[in-house]
Amino acid sequence: MIETPVLIAGGGPVGLTLALALSRQGVRSILADPGEIMPVDLPDGLAHFTLADVRTEPRVSLRPGWRLFGFERFADGVTAHLMQVRGEGQQQVRAGYLVGCDGAGSLVRNFLDIDLEDEIAVAFGRGRVILAGDAAHPTPPASLDGLALGVADAHCLAGHLAEGMDGANPSTLLESYQIDRRAVARQIRAGADPDLFIRSRDH
Repeated sequence: MIETPVLIAGGGPVGLTLALALSRQGVRSILADPGEIMPVDLPDGLAHFTLADVRTEPRVSLRPGWRLFGFERFADGVTAHLMQVRGEGQQQVRAGYLVGCDGAGSLVRNFLDIDLEDEIAVAFGRGRVILAGDAAHPTPPASLDGLALGVADAHCLAGHLAEGMDGANPSTLLESYQIDRRAVARQIRAGADPDLFIRSRDH
């Protein structure tokens, strides 16, 4: 069994941003995605890194071609099950936290049996399993507002998770993250200035 502080399901812009932000705060992560992890192409102001930057981060382990197919939650961590998309390989990962960055049709959200209300998840996670990006608040494909919101989620969550590595209570961590990001998600639904999400991403 592999052990890691954070397992990220989903290698899109939000997952990659989270992995890099965690690494730069000294937190290791494994990022698994069933497809090929593609280069990051974000508008100015949203990201200042490339896929090559992520690949060279010593605290980030990329696992393209591996999908999450289940997990068990415990008080002190999560045991996740990964399956190789092309092949018969399987791997168990023991993580302090699991983050679902796996899009609008999030399997992580479905596994947690979390419903959407007005296109925002009624909860942004349970225990040590947390949602970010479209997994928490689906937006139309190619929506720049939604992308800004997701990238801001990643920066915000990275800070909370770094605190979690220092012993912060998981329930307090999730509650604080959820209160912050749900409020911003509601504002974007109401047509707020997308710059708000860029400015708020480090808080």
